[in-house]
Amino acid sequence: MLDALGLLAVIFTIFADLFIAFVVYRNNPKSASNKLLSILATLLMFWAVFNYLALLPRNESIRLLWVRSVMFITTPLGPLIFLLSSTIPGEKINVKRNLLIIMLTLNIAIALLSFTPYIFSGLVNSPDNDGGFKLFPGPAIVLYAVNLIGFLTWGFIILFRRYRKSEGLLKRQLGIVIIGLFVSFSLMTLTNFIAVVVFKSIKLTFFGPIFTLIMIGFIAYAIVKHKLLNIKLLATQLFVGVILLILLAKIFTYVSIGELIVDMTIFVIVLIFSILLIKSITKEIEQKEKLAELNQRLKQLDAQKDEFISMAAHELRAPMTAIKGYVSMVMEGDTGDIPEKARGFLADANNITDRLVRLVNNMLNVSRIEEGRMVYQVEEENLSRVVRAVFNQFAPELERKGLKYDLEIPPEIKDKISVDPDRVQEVIGNLISNAVKYTDTGFVKVKLRQPNPKSVRVEVIDSGPGISEDEKVKLFQKFHRIETNVGKTTGTGLGLYICKLLVEKFNGKIDVDSVVGKGSTFWFELPLTESSS
Repeated sequence: MLDALGLLAVIFTIFADLFIAFVVYRNNPKSASNKLLSILATLLMFWAVFNYLALLPRNESIRLLWVRSVMFITTPLGPLIFLLSSTIPGEKINVKRNLLIIMLTLNIAIALLSFTPYIFSGLVNSPDNDGGFKLFPGPAIVLYAVNLIGFLTWGFIILFRRYRKSEGLLKRQLGIVIIGLFVSFSLMTLTNFIAVVVFKSIKLTFFGPIFTLIMIGFIAYAIVKHKLLNIKLLATQLFVGVILLILLAKIFTYVSIGELIVDMTIFVIVLIFSILLIKSITKEIEQKEKLAELNQRLKQLDAQKDEFISMAAHELRAPMTAIKGYVSMVMEGDTGDIPEKARGFLADANNITDRLVRLVNNMLNVSRIEEGRMVYQVEEENLSRVVRAVFNQFAPELERKGLKYDLEIPPEIKDKISVDPDRVQEVIGNLISNAVKYTDTGFVKVKLRQPNPKSVRVEVIDSGPGISEDEKVKLFQKFHRIETNVGKTTGTGLGLYICKLLVEKFNGKIDVDSVVGKGSTFWFELPLTESSS
């Protein structure tokens, strides 16, 4: 049974290594990483063949020849792993020329010594006729071991150092390579060292080469695909391959025709389900990869949009401020007396300019807050003072619009908070501005109250058209604009979004209570300072 499995393992390894070497090389023939992995896969294929031939019971001189062939073909394995660890996933070998010359010279010398008594001087078959044998190492075996183990260790050290210093895609690629190497060498240690040294058995050494496919597969994936999503597919393919290999081996070791029919039936059923499973996973991965690409593109477009808005707002800020200043000077009589009718027009222009300045500030603030560039001057402040200051700014505008405008602040309210007063003014200003914009008749009321002993609340109440439940869900999202009662959308959709960001910055919360046709109450709460509460 084990002999048959060993033969199947060798055949499977040969085809798998050839396939991987071909695919990787064809993927990018000019890449040093692809070339190195293709060479490594080819050498491991020959190792599988020579290892199998050396383990077959036969004449001692022939077995010694195959053992020496194994040593010859495995001489450059350590250096190849080292070169891959230094290079992957690069296009050029990332090792100094002098070191390459030393490595090449050393490995040619060791490879030539492999067929001499300096590596193994002799071989004696086991007297127990169990297929085993005893080897007699020569003095150069130390050189072989130092070359193999030394470069392997060096390669692992380089991989771990690169992994720790890298980030993003490269970090994922190196992580995959490390996992593949660790799993492969752990399994090969069990079959080709512990089984031989501890349990005195060479029967499992047939399977050593097949475990290298894990390493080769993972490295190939890291080089060719460059994406983490395919780990699921790779693991599934490896698992399915092992299961099918075991079932195939069972077919070749049948005892009766009935057992053969059953084994073949099971093999065909598992093969069909395996193909369907792999197809399903492949389709899922392709969809995820496409979605990831679209998502990345969307993020790029969003970043470009934010950059444009920030730039445009910055360019608009200076002229808007200048216009506001000049209009105020004319209204205050700095240019002489003006007719009352003209004063009304100037007042409207001043209000529009105020809204434009708030709009520009909102666009700039969104960019600053999201990028963490907003500077906050936090201090203890009475919220009632901030509310009164903002309330008074809007009084002329509401008077011209004919809206009733009230401020309600309980005389004994506790309202000491730790905030940036300018940012809280922005929040209150945005809420009152929205109330004025969407209220054509009726009133706008600003209230300050204490919902609980540890916080204080500002409420902006209006008699506008109200907000539907569907609108409430999206109200504080970026760029979401409220539809008016005449079916139009106004504003930029940034004001409430900024209010939410600023209130949450100071550990508060913001929300709205509204019924369609009955007005709205926008409110936010901020925690009181310990001395106030």
